[in-house]
Amino acid sequence: MRGLPSADLVRGLSWRPLDENRDAAADLLRAAEREARRAGRNVEAESLTSHRNDIREGKAPGGVLRDPSGRVWAVAVWTSIGNLGRRVSPVYLAKELQNPAGWTRFLTALLDSPDPSGRVLLFQASTPGLSEPEAVILLGPRGFHPFHRFGLAFPAGSPLPAAPSRPLEGGRLRALSPADLDSLALLNSACYANSIERFIFATAEDPLEAGRQVFRSLFEGRYGRFLSEASFGLELDGTLRGATFVTRRPTHKLLADVEVHPSVQGQGHARRLIRATLEAVSLDPTVPLVLAVTQENGVAFQLYRKLGFVVQEGPFTFWANPTALGLSPTSSSSGDTGPRAH
Repeated sequence: MRGLPSADLVRGLSWRPLDENRDAAADLLRAAEREARRAGRNVEAESLTSHRNDIREGKAPGGVLRDPSGRVWAVAVWTSIGNLGRRVSPVYLAKELQNPAGWTRFLTALLDSPDPSGRVLLFQASTPGLSEPEAVILLGPRGFHPFHRFGLAFPAGSPLPAAPSRPLEGGRLRALSPADLDSLALLNSACYANSIERFIFATAEDPLEAGRQVFRSLFEGRYGRFLSEASFGLELDGTLRGATFVTRRPTHKLLADVEVHPSVQGQGHARRLIRATLEAVSLDPTVPLVLAVTQENGVAFQLYRKLGFVVQEGPFTFWANPTALGLSPTSSSSGDTGPRAH
């Protein structure tokens, strides 16, 4: 098969359930992980490791493209978003398929194959060998729009950003704890109710339950050990109106989430919260603080740059069908809401 022209190879592939091909699919993701590490994309590599372990343990539904000899050439893993449909991530194609013909075959199989989890609503994966304009031609008619994620980092030793000019009145900053789960979920549902970002990690259709799932997974260590000393809540008149959430990953500290309630945005609270987090993590300057943010969330993206964060990785393009998700085609986070765990 390796010697066949691309078109012949593509014609010989068929779409099969992941359950029948877990070991081969895990091996293919291991190759993707090695590629990511060689390219210095450590965050992506850690995510691939986690997904590969889920595949080995039978925790991940998905599908593969397989040739008649049984070799697996491509793998997709997905999760359900309530009754809405599927979020697909990660995806990896063998080098021989990383071209327009291979991606067309793969994406057509992925999007057209019936599954109890429903239609594909988000496609969170890079497409090496397929340019964004080529992907638009393929995915645009199906209702998908491109969004772009960047990995940002706060350089070690950099001075803290200036404090907000507006003093904090009638409130306080305090450490977060698991006891804040319900309050964080309520805050999250208000901040991300009309945002693509709320669908990136949660598996619930309801915004409140989606927020509860996100923060439960954060407290339980899904995205690294929770760092209470660097995670802050903003209380105004006794109600949680903002938060930063930080975890410890193998190679970095992750600013997994920044939220400010829409009713109090534009008052410097995001700057106040992020500055407190930066001051806390500066006690260990050897471990960088990183975050991921969607470029289309222009307010948040520009805020992080103004606070001293620099682009470390990206852009990484992901694709979403906003209309099928019940959002406007240009939906993204707005105001002071920020990164999501990754």
